[in-house]
Amino acid sequence: MQIRRSMWITFIFSNANTIVMFAVTLVLARLLTPEEVGVFSIAVAFINFVAVFRDWGGRVFLIRSKELTDEQIGSVLGLMITTSWVLAAAMWLGKQALANYFKEDQIAVVLSILIISFLLVPFASVLSSLLVRNLSAGRNAFVNLTSTAVYAATCLGLAANDYGSTAPAWANVANLVCNVVCYWIVKPKGFRFQPRFRGWREVISYGGGVTLGNAMTTINQALPDFAIGRSLGAHEVGLFSRANGLVGLLQQGIGPVLNFNALPILARRHHEAPEEFIDLFSKSLAYLTVIAWPVLAFIAIYPNEIIELLYGRTWLAASPLVPWLCAAEAARVSSHLVNPALYAIGRPYASAFIIFSGLAGRMLLIVALGAADLVQVAICFFVADIGVTLASGAMAQRCFGFSPRMLLSSQAPSLRVLLACAAVSGSVALICDKTALSGLAVLGIAAATTAITWVITIHYLAHPVMDELRKKSAKKP
Repeated sequence: MQIRRSMWITFIFSNANTIVMFAVTLVLARLLTPEEVGVFSIAVAFINFVAVFRDWGGRVFLIRSKELTDEQIGSVLGLMITTSWVLAAAMWLGKQALANYFKEDQIAVVLSILIISFLLVPFASVLSSLLVRNLSAGRNAFVNLTSTAVYAATCLGLAANDYGSTAPAWANVANLVCNVVCYWIVKPKGFRFQPRFRGWREVISYGGGVTLGNAMTTINQALPDFAIGRSLGAHEVGLFSRANGLVGLLQQGIGPVLNFNALPILARRHHEAPEEFIDLFSKSLAYLTVIAWPVLAFIAIYPNEIIELLYGRTWLAASPLVPWLCAAEAARVSSHLVNPALYAIGRPYASAFIIFSGLAGRMLLIVALGAADLVQVAICFFVADIGVTLASGAMAQRCFGFSPRMLLSSQAPSLRVLLACAAVSGSVALICDKTALSGLAVLGIAAATTAITWVITIHYLAHPVMDELRKKSAKKP
């Protein structure tokens, strides 16, 4: 009961956050130029990579540990404070060197602001991890909604007053200040602020695999910013970031549900009822793909209409990238659940192998093909992420017995739903292409017909997600 309640609360409130952030993105697309977006993206990519080494897997350690003592919590807090502040000092000293590498002085300015967050994150991260561990979705939703509102107001206010690429950077700092204050208000009962500067070995020995995996994930995410920024410039980074952001709208919607619930729920099932672990994983994978795949197909079919509607004609040059990035995201959907499953059973290095396969594939392909334009980079990502799917399947079978046959069986119903929805979306696109309808009208017709097709198909095919929807409906008065 608590698990289902946590998932629905997270889904509802995370989507409220997504709507707010989505609105911010729409306004920023008209206030910031592609170059300003590109400068911020490069700075954030660097910050995110360094942030991997901030906690050495302490967050995952707090969430998945079967038993947790005050001493262990204090050790994680002490480790995070030490590493965060040391890294903040190192980045402050090296910020101009990074700006010189990309030949963009504004990168150093943005980094100077973002470094402030490193002084604040440890406090928010530990409290957040404890709420996730306890599945305290309501408290976490309060913090996220409040912080998102502060971020939105700060970002839009500064951007409207010509702060350029520093506007989202200052908004990030404001968001973290709000996070710390709100998490302290809703902190778990009995929590004491007592950082310990010993007892780190237990955390680091487990967190090494988590850190390795997170480092490669971050490099994966930062690779286009660094590769494109160095060879093609900040303007092209901005275009790629916008296309990637459009595809990432799906992750913004369902990502918080996965991030908040997947690891603690799978870890509990592994500890308390290991014989039910595979069944839970299989159902979860079916739920994930039946939502993700049709949405990605819709975005891939209508990139021009969506980008013009949401961001304006300035960003239409990003449209050719979208279908390839959608295909890449669809290919690696299953890995979004395999990785927390591996963390839950105590196999972080297996997760790191999956991430490494994707990173190595992307880097090798970019080097081999030269990545002379943005479309080539997107194609490299798609091909590499097919390898991620294969690596995820191999690790799932080896580490917890989820065979390729089980994988195909869990995803087959979602694949049939995808084919039906894609056929309808594509047919509408072909028909409307011969008319004088506006892009908004085309999207409205396509969205309505695709949504109806989705509902009919999951009912007709008796997709597993129908059971969950029926259970939810049955509880309503």
